[in-house]
Amino acid sequence: MRLEFLSGTIFAVGALLAMQSTLRAETTETEIPASDVAPHAGYYAPYALQTAGAYLPVQALDKTRGTPGQDANYVVQSTFQDKDFGATAAQIRERAREALSGWRYQFGSDAYLSCINSNDAECVKRLPGKWTWKPRGGPAFHVWAQDSSFPESFIAPQSCSEVSITFRGTVKSQSADWGTNGHKLSKYFLDNYYRQLHRNIDGIISRVTALDCYRHAIDPSGVRIVSAGHSLGGGLAQLAALANKRGPRISKVFAFDPSPVTAHGLVDKQTLAENSEGLEIDRISQAGEILQPLRAVMQQYPRTKNACNPLVRSVGVDVIRGSAVARHDMAKMAAGLVRLSHSGAVQSRPIATQCVTRYERQMTPRLMPVALVAETTWPLLDSFADAPTSTPSAPRIARTAAAQRHQATRARPSVVNASVSFGPQEGADAEKNPLKDIFEP
Repeated sequence: MRLEFLSGTIFAVGALLAMQSTLRAETTETEIPASDVAPHAGYYAPYALQTAGAYLPVQALDKTRGTPGQDANYVVQSTFQDKDFGATAAQIRERAREALSGWRYQFGSDAYLSCINSNDAECVKRLPGKWTWKPRGGPAFHVWAQDSSFPESFIAPQSCSEVSITFRGTVKSQSADWGTNGHKLSKYFLDNYYRQLHRNIDGIISRVTALDCYRHAIDPSGVRIVSAGHSLGGGLAQLAALANKRGPRISKVFAFDPSPVTAHGLVDKQTLAENSEGLEIDRISQAGEILQPLRAVMQQYPRTKNACNPLVRSVGVDVIRGSAVARHDMAKMAAGLVRLSHSGAVQSRPIATQCVTRYERQMTPRLMPVALVAETTWPLLDSFADAPTSTPSAPRIARTAAAQRHQATRARPSVVNASVSFGPQEGADAEKNPLKDIFEP
């Protein structure tokens, strides 16, 4: 009886704090209220869709690899069924496919994770002892990659610009899910998902860097790695960003209706500080969903509205009606964001201006070597110029003119080490690499 009274009191206080926060909400560096989220809905929609898809079996998604678009179609068809979304289902599916265009499923896991890399001595050292219970399952996640955009896609067509690791939330029938939710106690006797992920995140990142699209990138250091998750998965996504020690670091987290538990205590202080520096975390939550009051009173590190290192941005969404439990629904949140993205508002992403984050640095247009551009473009011009044609046409004339310019360029002295920016250049780079100095005199 006392426990029920205490739980009810905590929930009531948390709900009051959350309500007061909602009433005072205004768009700032660390907060976007639900009333102002529409212009950013298109930005969040792909990650919401992938996170909703994380509830689907890995084995089923594995079968979609190799057929372009089949992975996205499977996620959309399975997530937005007519019986759940009625007359709007077909339109939601169509727009959801658009939001996922350019993204491709790569790999995933929903099994127990001992050590992904059996040669990882640090992972092996963290394996549970004989007195620790090993559950049947592990942290379920899917990995998606986004195709590179122009101009990199023109030069390296098999490359990707971003990789996302999306984690599934709690499934009612999975007892290990509930045990993981009680991490504060279960960590002493259960090899829960947080513990499994903590010792395996480096192994997951190593598999990401081994992807063909990652290796084919002109500059792999520019490929963004982000994590996302819903509910329990939101807590796992944050731990993933805080815990990885080797390889490229996760630059941004998209946590939807996240658990207040991040299990940051598993991470040593030095690693935690290094990963927190420049990290960006967006916590996107539906108004009135069941975990909102709990986050208000017992949120683990990093705290809400942290200004920098890491930057924690609270993003409000109000697209679901019903009880607190009914509002805690990833599929309905994804559908709501897809709808909002077509509300007529000009779409953009929230930009960090007061805090320099890894994500913002990677989103800045990068420099591309002129020699690489020339080496890739010249053979194409040659093939255009030599292509047979029956009658002269505007494209043929354009190709001939381009080929003539190409031949003239080839007669010039060799290209020196220089770079062309496909965005504005600033500071020292602009002085070292002006376009007029690309070629030797």
